[in-house]
Amino acid sequence: MNNIQPGGTGYMTELFTENNKSGLTRDLIEALFPMFEEASAGAIAVDHQSRITWINNSYAHLLGLEDPRAVIGKPVRQVIPQSRMPEVVEAGKPLLLDIMEHNKQQLVVTRLPFYDDEGRIMGAVAFVLYDDLQPLTPLVAKYRRLHQDLAAARKALAKKARGTRYN
Repeated sequence: MNNIQPGGTGYMTELFTENNKSGLTRDLIEALFPMFEEASAGAIAVDHQSRITWINNSYAHLLGLEDPRAVIGKPVRQVIPQSRMPEVVEAGKPLLLDIMEHNKQQLVVTRLPFYDDEGRIMGAVAFVLYDDLQPLTPLVAKYRRLHQDLAAARKALAKKARGTRYN
């Protein structure tokens, strides 16, 4: 099947039309959801008021919840105080890779807003990509090294700025 339209643009550009340039539609979320849920360590969805509308058993277990149904309708920050889902709902911008701490455990999370056909924000979904940072050790080590280098450079610049200007 040819995925290129006349004029050299692919069909993929249809996902980013004027009406839908800032997020995913419900249809696309529903199409991708089973794949993301299966590949993730947990998943959750909230509505436009950041109230939990759905949570899978894996995420409920990670959070230490006995009955996932008990949190449906509650504000997400009441259940997950560190959640950034309200930010995603308010700004309509995804947070594709974030580390969230919960009960001394670090979770790698991605959060995506979703929109109705008119482009209004309907809510957001989040997937726990990793419930253990071990697979990301090389990436985390590189980040820490860069952070240490930046701190050392700032310290050196500050020391130089405080030094004698005339000799």
